[in-house]
Amino acid sequence: MPRKKKAKQEEKIELKLLNALNSTDLFSQQNNRMDRLPLYISDNMKHHLRPYQLDALRHLDTVRHMQGADELYNQLMFYMATGSGKTDIMAATILYLYHECGYQCFLFTTHTTAVVAKTFDNFTNSSSPKYLFSDPITIEGNHITIRPVEEYPTELENNTIYIKFTGIQQLSNDIYSPCENSITEDSMGRNKLVILADEAHHFNVGTRSKKANQDSRNWEHLLDHIRGLNRQNLQLEFTATIDLHNPEIYQKYQNRIISEYDLGKFINDGYSKKVYRLQANNSDESKMLNALLLSQYRKRIALNMDIPDFKPVILFKSNTIKMSNDTEQVFHEMIDGLTSESLQDFVQSQDKSTQSEALHLAYQYWLKQDFAETVSELKRDFRRFNVINANDSGSKDILDDTSVAQKLNTLETNSVRAVFAVAKLSEGWDVLNLYDIVRIGEKNIKPKDTNSEAQLIGRGARYNPFIYQGKRSYKRRFDERKPEIQLLERLYYHTINNPQYLENLRKSLDAINLPVNEDTKYQTHEAIVRPSFKRTAIYNHGNIYYNKVVNVPASSYDSIKKYGIDTESASVIDLEDATTERNYDTGADKHELSSSHVIIAALVPCQ
Repeated sequence: MPRKKKAKQEEKIELKLLNALNSTDLFSQQNNRMDRLPLYISDNMKHHLRPYQLDALRHLDTVRHMQGADELYNQLMFYMATGSGKTDIMAATILYLYHECGYQCFLFTTHTTAVVAKTFDNFTNSSSPKYLFSDPITIEGNHITIRPVEEYPTELENNTIYIKFTGIQQLSNDIYSPCENSITEDSMGRNKLVILADEAHHFNVGTRSKKANQDSRNWEHLLDHIRGLNRQNLQLEFTATIDLHNPEIYQKYQNRIISEYDLGKFINDGYSKKVYRLQANNSDESKMLNALLLSQYRKRIALNMDIPDFKPVILFKSNTIKMSNDTEQVFHEMIDGLTSESLQDFVQSQDKSTQSEALHLAYQYWLKQDFAETVSELKRDFRRFNVINANDSGSKDILDDTSVAQKLNTLETNSVRAVFAVAKLSEGWDVLNLYDIVRIGEKNIKPKDTNSEAQLIGRGARYNPFIYQGKRSYKRRFDERKPEIQLLERLYYHTINNPQYLENLRKSLDAINLPVNEDTKYQTHEAIVRPSFKRTAIYNHGNIYYNKVVNVPASSYDSIKKYGIDTESASVIDLEDATTERNYDTGADKHELSSSHVIIAALVPCQ
C-alpha cells in the first residue's frame, strides 16, 4: 500500500520589523520613552489600555523615532483580533500623534458606512456610552477640541484635532469626481495628515489578486495617492484579517506590521469569552428551542448571582434570506404554541440523549422548575417585539439600515433577545452580549461560507463586562468556577451535523487561530495507534464496552434464590470436607522439622 504524503506545513511567517521591535536591544536603544503610558493619554482615555495595547503604542513610538521614518515607515499596520480594542488604540494614537508629532489632521475611512457612523460616535459624541475619550480632553492645561470636518481649514487653530470621517467609496468619488464642498487634494497635501484605515484588508485587493474587482484596486491606489500628497502623510491600517501566506501580501507587509495580537492570544489571555462548539443533531426547531432554554438558563444564573441587567442574545444564522425569514416564522409559531406539557416532554426526551454538558445542565435545572412559569417567561422574553430580522435584500450592508443598525449596536441595553440573519454581520458589529450562534440549514458547506462564520464567531467572542459583586471586569473571572457559572463567559456555536461542513469550519477557525472547545459531558483523549493495528478486525469491527457503577440494595442479594439458584428442584449432594491447618516448627535447628495436623472445620451432608 503506497504511503500517503504528509500534509505540507505552512511556513512560519517572519515579520522583520515586528521582530526588531520586540527585541530588547532595540527597545533599550530608544531610552524607554513609552515605558509607562504618558499622562496625556491615560488621563484622557475612558478605558485603561491593556498590556498588548500599550505594546502597540510603544512600537509606533519606536518606529516614529527611527531614522528616515517619514519615507521608510509612512504605512504601518496593526494586525489585531476582532474585539481586542483596535478603536481604543486608534484613539490613543490620535492623542500621541497630536502631542508628540504635531499632527492635527486625521482621515478615518473604511469600506462600510455603518462603521464610519459608529466610529464618528466613538470619537466625537461625548454623550454616547461608547465615547472613548474623557470629557473634556485636557493636555498640559489646555482643553483640546476634536472637530469633525468635511474639509480641512486653510489655517489650523491651536488645541484642535480635525477628523474627516468618510467611506472609502465616497472618498474615491470626492477625489476622482470632485464637486462643491467635497474634500480636495490640496487640503490633504497642505498640512501633514494621518490616514486611519479600518478593516484595511479590503484595501489590498489589488495586491492580493489581479482578478479582483476594480473598485477595490482603485481604493488601494487612492490611499497610496493621498499618502503621497505630503512627504509627512502617514497611513495607519487596522485589521483582524490578513493573508500573510499570500506572497504579494507578505512582500508588502513584512516590514509594515508593528503589532500582532491574534484571536488565540486574545482568548487565552482571558479578554474574551471562551468559545464552545455544540454539535447539534436535531431539527432546526429543536435547535432553536434548545438555544432558548440555554439562554434563559444563563439569565436565571445571573439573576441568582445578583448580576444586574444580564441579557444574553441568540443569533440564528441561515444560508439564504428566504430560509432565514421562514425560520423566523417557525420560531414565532413555536413560541406561540409552547405549553408546559410540550416543554416538559421536550426537556425530558432531550436530556436522555444529549451529549452536551451545557444542555444537560440546563435540562437538569428546568426539570426542577415550574414548567408553566417557564413557558410564560419564554413567551414574554422572546415575543415578536424582542426579535430582530436583520436580513437585507441586496448587496447593501444590513448595518447601513439605520433602524436595524441602532438595535444591533445597542443590544446590551435594549430588550432584543434574538436576531435572525444570513450574513454581513462579520464586520462592524460590536455586540458584547451574544452568547449563542445557531447555524440553521444543512447546505452551504464551502470554505468561503465557513470563513465568514469563523469571523462571526470571533466577533461574538467579545467579552461582556458585566458587574459582579459591585465590580466590572474586562477579563474572564469564572474559569475556575462550576461549569454552570462559566456559562456566563462562554459563547456556544450550535453547528449542523455535516462532516464536510465541520471539516471546513475547523480549517476556517484554524486559519484565524481561533481556539474552540468541544461541548461534551465526557472527556475525549486522543491516542496514536500503529498502522498495523488499524488493519486488524478488532479495530475495524470491534465494540468498546464500559462498566457502569450502580447502587445495589441489600434486598437484591439476601437469598440464594436471588443468584439464580432454584432450591426446590436442586438435587441433594453428599459432601464431606474439612479445612485443615498444618503447623511447621523448625526450632533452633533448621534440619530438625516437626509438624502437627489439626482439623478445624468440617462439613458433612445433612441426614
